[in-house]
Amino acid sequence: MIQPNRKEKWYIDNVFIFLLMGYLLIGKMYATLHIPFTPIYIGEIFMIFGLYRLKNKPVRVRHFYFIVIFIFIGLCNLAVNVGKFKLEAVRDFAMIYYSVFFIIGYYHVSERNIESFKVTLLKCIKYVLPALLLIQVIKRTFKEALQNLTYEDVALFATKSGDIQVYLALFSALLISSPRNKIIRYKNIYYLMCGILLVTTASLNRGGFVAFCIALIIGFRHFNFRQKVNSIYILAFALMIVFSGIEIVDRQSSSGGRQVSITQLRENIISLFSSDTNNAGRTQGTKRWRKEFWSTLIAEVTESPSKMWFGLGLGPNLITQFEQFAVDDEDSERKTKHPHNYTINIFSRLGLVGLFGWLFVLFCFLRKAIPMLLFSKKRPMLAWSFSLLVIAGLINSNFDVYLENPMGAIIFWISMGIAYKCLKIENRAKSVGISQPSQQVPRFPLISTP
Repeated sequence: MIQPNRKEKWYIDNVFIFLLMGYLLIGKMYATLHIPFTPIYIGEIFMIFGLYRLKNKPVRVRHFYFIVIFIFIGLCNLAVNVGKFKLEAVRDFAMIYYSVFFIIGYYHVSERNIESFKVTLLKCIKYVLPALLLIQVIKRTFKEALQNLTYEDVALFATKSGDIQVYLALFSALLISSPRNKIIRYKNIYYLMCGILLVTTASLNRGGFVAFCIALIIGFRHFNFRQKVNSIYILAFALMIVFSGIEIVDRQSSSGGRQVSITQLRENIISLFSSDTNNAGRTQGTKRWRKEFWSTLIAEVTESPSKMWFGLGLGPNLITQFEQFAVDDEDSERKTKHPHNYTINIFSRLGLVGLFGWLFVLFCFLRKAIPMLLFSKKRPMLAWSFSLLVIAGLINSNFDVYLENPMGAIIFWISMGIAYKCLKIENRAKSVGISQPSQQVPRFPLISTP
């Protein structure tokens, strides 16, 4: 049973919670906080703080050599393009140097503090989930008033629905995998909160919803029978509560013309499998826009050997470079310089060399995570939960600008580092258990010889 440690300064010792609460609850406004007159934002401050905490720890490159290779490839590309694109090249390099948070996450967990870290995460869920649900109600109730609360033209509580759904994969996994404890006494209430948040955001974002569903389907094999039944009826109950009220109340647009309703959720689901614009509504337009943009971008990169190997470089605005994909309306989903697919973004900017670095990072992580997720009978709480968040984040990054911005990338890389370290701890414990055979108790007491 997990017991809370009253003397533990969890709010000081766990930078992960600071990041999670800020980026999830406050959103983009939190990410835009920075030192005045400098390009040093809150994410870079957390990075400096996290690296500073490593000064007394034995850091060994062999534990994260694949991250070093990935960053080195990005640095070489930055050195070539920074003279031409200047600050824009540095900003694009952020989607690569955010991987430094993998190292911070890796060394944030150890065999000594793993139990206290579990307590920290459960405390986080205890307070963050109700706060997040309250914020969603406030955003809908006081939508016009909140638009005036801005910082550098960024509205308060501007958290993308897809990001929330990825975090819900972590919260749900932690609730399911945590044993009985005194921190969260009524789990079913928190399951219900997860269900309501999932259903209300599913109408507004397809990518995050798909990411959550796939991550939980992968983890479903580890649920016991009671958890499987609970997960089904709580989700059904959440659907009934949310849509029985929202369908009666006004159906005001909430995100780029989309609304929280059964109709919008139906359109989102249909658009994933159908090309029929009559049934899929306006969601089909963004799907077609992505497919056409991706194919045009790949054709541009592969037209010459130099571009294919080294890409278009860090810095150029890929949307304005291909004017036919620039959008003048208020649809913020397409007002970005990135192609809404991290893998294609890496390939288009860094070429095959950068694509190798990114895929090598995924290979090194997944070769440890997949055996545990798909074949192991054990369900280690932290390794299992954070691996599911990484899976959800990877899927969401193929539909949205998730790993290019700090709201998604920082938590993703920290989670990958934590999961990778927990998997190594679990494998080490398993190998020690195999190498040490159980000592048999002798049938008769041993008589010492003189």
